[in-house]
Amino acid sequence: MKKFCLDIIMITILIAVMNFHALPKVLHEILGVVGAVALAVHIAWNLRTLQSIPKFYIAVDALMFISIITITATGIILSNHIFSGLVGLELKRNILIHHLHTSLPFALMILIGLHLGRNWSCSHQRLQKILPLNPTVEKIIAAVLIVAGLVGVYMDQLLDRLLMHHIFGTPATQLAPGLYAALVIGMLALFTSIGVVIDRLQKKI
Repeated sequence: MKKFCLDIIMITILIAVMNFHALPKVLHEILGVVGAVALAVHIAWNLRTLQSIPKFYIAVDALMFISIITITATGIILSNHIFSGLVGLELKRNILIHHLHTSLPFALMILIGLHLGRNWSCSHQRLQKILPLNPTVEKIIAAVLIVAGLVGVYMDQLLDRLLMHHIFGTPATQLAPGLYAALVIGMLALFTSIGVVIDRLQKKI
C-alpha cells in the first residue's frame, strides 16, 4: 500500500508542477525537488521488478528516468530560490536549458501515462478498494477524462511543446488553475489508456 500512496503523491506533484504558471516560483522548485526524491524512492522500491518488464517498457522507464534527471538538473540551473547562485548567469540564460526544462515535462507526462498503463490492472484493484464504482460509471469517467485529454493536447499545443518551440502561453494556460489541472489529468488518462492498449497487445503476442 505504501508504494501505491507514493504513486499518488508523485502524480499529484506532477499535476501541480505542470500548473507552473499558477504556482509561486519557490513552491514550484520545492515540489520539483520533492518529486525527484519521490521518484528515487519509487525506483529503489521497484528495482527487483525490472527483470520481468518487457523491452518496450524498459525503454519507456529508461526515457522516463532520463527525462526526470534532465528536468531536475535544468531546474537546479534555472533556480532563483532554492539553488540560487549555484551557477552563473550565462548558464541560466542558455536557451536550450530553458527549452529542455519547459518541454521535457510534457514528454515525461506521456511516459508516465504509458508506465501507468502497464501497471493499470494492479492500480485499478487498489483504487476500487478506496473508491468502489459501478463499471458503467467507471467507463463514463474514463471517456470524459480521455476527451479532456484530447482537448488538453490541442489547447496546450502538446506537439509544439515536444518540439521545443518557443511558447509563452497557450489557450490552456489562460484557463483557471483548476481547469488547467483537469486538462493535465485528462492528458495523463489519455496516455494511460494508450499504455493499457499497448500492454494488452503485447500480452497477446
